[in-house]
Amino acid sequence: MSDRPTRLIVIDADPVFQLGLQAALASFSDLQIVDRVSTATVVLARLSAARERDDAPDVVILDPAIAASNGGTVDGTNDDFTASVRLCCDIASAFPALSVFLLSAIASPEVLAAARAAGARGYRAKGTPPDELAQAIRRVAAGESDWPVVTPAAIARSLPPTRSRNWLARQRQLGLQVMAENLSRIEAELQRSSATRWDRMFLRGQRRELSAARWLVDRLLPVEAIVVSGDAPRLPAGTSVATQANVADEISSDRMQTASVSTAANSPTADVLNRVLAAMQSALDNSTRVSLEIDILQPEKRRELLYLVWKEVGDAVAELQFQQLAAEDIRERHATIARAIWRSAIVEFFSRHYAPILDASDVRAIDFATVDAPRVRAEKLARIPFAGELWVYLARTEPFLIDNVSYRPESPEARDRAVLLLSNALVQIANGVMQLLLDRFADNEDLKTTLYELRYRSTREIARFRNELSWRSRQERLFAEPMDIFESQYRLFAFADGSIVRHVIYAPRQDELEKLEGIRWATTIVVELRDAISPRLRAIVSFIGSGAVYVLREVLGRGIGLIGRGIISGIGSALQDVRPSRNTKPGDYGND
Repeated sequence: MSDRPTRLIVIDADPVFQLGLQAALASFSDLQIVDRVSTATVVLARLSAARERDDAPDVVILDPAIAASNGGTVDGTNDDFTASVRLCCDIASAFPALSVFLLSAIASPEVLAAARAAGARGYRAKGTPPDELAQAIRRVAAGESDWPVVTPAAIARSLPPTRSRNWLARQRQLGLQVMAENLSRIEAELQRSSATRWDRMFLRGQRRELSAARWLVDRLLPVEAIVVSGDAPRLPAGTSVATQANVADEISSDRMQTASVSTAANSPTADVLNRVLAAMQSALDNSTRVSLEIDILQPEKRRELLYLVWKEVGDAVAELQFQQLAAEDIRERHATIARAIWRSAIVEFFSRHYAPILDASDVRAIDFATVDAPRVRAEKLARIPFAGELWVYLARTEPFLIDNVSYRPESPEARDRAVLLLSNALVQIANGVMQLLLDRFADNEDLKTTLYELRYRSTREIARFRNELSWRSRQERLFAEPMDIFESQYRLFAFADGSIVRHVIYAPRQDELEKLEGIRWATTIVVELRDAISPRLRAIVSFIGSGAVYVLREVLGRGIGLIGRGIISGIGSALQDVRPSRNTKPGDYGND
């Protein structure tokens, strides 16, 4: 590789910023700014001229606002957005060897997500320290990607607030502040030794009322928020099919980048993730009496696998938040999201415990996952209940519809339902990981020693365990699931009291009921026939039983009673005849 410095071209509408950037990067000998452009109309021509001179730059440092402003200011309209993304598409398609690096004061997630799909490889905000900026440019020049998580604060700075909602949020904040001050005053007065008993009773009553009011305000009024458009990023007309496919398939990438969920610590998403993580700290024994694939694992390995899936869910949520996909798009791709989480968890889990399975580029594990993905997706990933609603809630913090009632994202009902759905999704995806392991590497000695419980290490026990899983799968598919559909319910796995338990929730499933065929349809018919016949059959049995009781009691019972009474009377008469009378003298018998 040549020792020449990385050649940079700066495309920015502000000439003063260009000079400042050049001065900031002058201290880095491996980075050299070779050209500066201030208008979007000459960008492609300037790059073409550099390529003809065999003096093409390595990295384009681009402010996407230049396409819309053309030297002025950006107002954030849809035309500005389209022009910005169009410029990224044009540069990436005309100069595929160039690495496009965004450096802008605008942190709009829509612009960044669409520019990323259009070919940009990295982003930093203006004002980033020079050392950090230089490291990011070096990574992009080396062909890597460098996309920091866009925080809600950055989004708030780049989007206009919604006045009515923020007014109500300010009233909430003001009310909470006043109540906090009054509670502090009451606590101070309660600490005074001179307060009488009646004063203390009165102050405690005030404290209870203020605490209740604070709880209601905190639950019912909205927090400060920026309303972000729910539409998915739209690429300009004429964008290549390959670029559009990158947007559509971004979340299903096998190399989904690790990121933290870009949400506040007390947000519904963070609360749900933390509650589920806290519930996974114990052994998590299976208390459902239903065989699960993860039952074969040692308790600590079971927790480890569930934690890895949990972490991949957090990364996927962060990716969805970054892309700002519409709710409908997320719901349509719920199985794709689950498959991406499943595949990432496979590579991570296998690489920890059996490196030979994974060769130089994780190719073997990915190949197996690709081959088995349709079956696992059909049996587990696509059948996770309410998966689309769960991903939408975690990524977009939208209201939750429970029993046809819409609950605010911050409400306890919505958070509890999300915790339940996420727990079930973790168990199902972890089962999918173990399904691949059991199908491909069940008898591998290294894995048996490292992962399996001692009682499952013999070939016979492994075969018995797999047969039990196979039987359970058929039973669930042919009988249990049709029964649940007919009864309008789902049976979900949940974490409770250190165990995995089953939890039943109501859900209308009429559409699924109408699509049942074969044995699954026959199962519902048998259940319906049983429900129709059982009351009549019980009535007939009850009638026959009542008649039998009447016959036994009124006929046989009375007859036996009369017979018994006659026998007793006869015995009494015989005894009366044999017994001598008190008036009979001893000689009377001889006189006869």
